[in-house]
Amino acid sequence: MSAIDSDIPRQVQSIYRLERQSRLDVWHKDAGLIIGGGHNLREIDIPLANFHVVTGHAGVDVEWGRIISGESWHDKRAVYIPRDTRDEITVDRQKLTASFAQGDVGFTVVPLDDSRLKIEYSHDLFNTRKLFVQLPLISFYDGSILVDGKPYEDSELTGVEESIELISPTMGTRVRLSLPAGLPAVLRQGVYPLRWYGGEHPPQRWEPYYKIYLLSVRIDNPATDNGEFMLEVSAN
Repeated sequence: MSAIDSDIPRQVQSIYRLERQSRLDVWHKDAGLIIGGGHNLREIDIPLANFHVVTGHAGVDVEWGRIISGESWHDKRAVYIPRDTRDEITVDRQKLTASFAQGDVGFTVVPLDDSRLKIEYSHDLFNTRKLFVQLPLISFYDGSILVDGKPYEDSELTGVEESIELISPTMGTRVRLSLPAGLPAVLRQGVYPLRWYGGEHPPQRWEPYYKIYLLSVRIDNPATDNGEFMLEVSAN
């Protein structure tokens, strides 16, 4: 981070820090990057995090990926920054476990063949009001999105019942993500990957190649359970 220190006043350097939020990246040989794409800055109210474990402690609350209340960023960050993470990687599966004060949440990623990938989530929590399980989805500059089979209108929050499709003319692929049944879910409007550590630098002569759309699935009063997403890649 030393490359940016000289450009930012010392008293605000602590704000402009990149932090580890998204811990799952999915790449396909034909479709390219599908899930992941980077992180947001510390103390931004929409961290691109995989999990939000919300207890109500210190008045902190979250709705669909956005931190909407709370005074201290120490308390806010405890909702999405785990105390510890562990991974297990083998040829046929990859497992991520994130440990919070209230218990563990995690992903197990299982490739089924060259075009299908199962993403299982699991949680073992106590004293938790709600859990958000989130996937940052990549849409390339000339791509389009279908939500439950209908064209996405690029609104801030869009409800999702069954599936999201990412269509990429550049890659010539269509990626379909099927959601776990019976849970409320929302697709949050896309943001560009982080380019600047101290605010925007206009004028800009180019735009990034992709945007990151945050899919957020809500589980109320979570205890011990699991579910799955199914990812399928096909030619467009």
